[in-house]
Amino acid sequence: MIPDPAPPYEVGMSDDLREHIRRLSQRAAAMGIGTAFRDAVRRILEALRQDPRRAGDPFATYAG
Repeated sequence: MIPDPAPPYEVGMSDDLREHIRRLSQRAAAMGIGTAFRDAVRRILEALRQDPRRAGDPFATYAG
């Protein structure tokens, strides 16, 4: 059964979260792991776009 709406979903972020991720990315780059950090963030966002229920918080599953 295909969920309604079907993937990919839209992932929204607050400006504060975007800024926090940007600062973390700068710190990661300074530590020499910038590429790994960016790849991890991309994988997380892609998982949320494709299957948010599975990729999200396992303790806060919302039905609806």
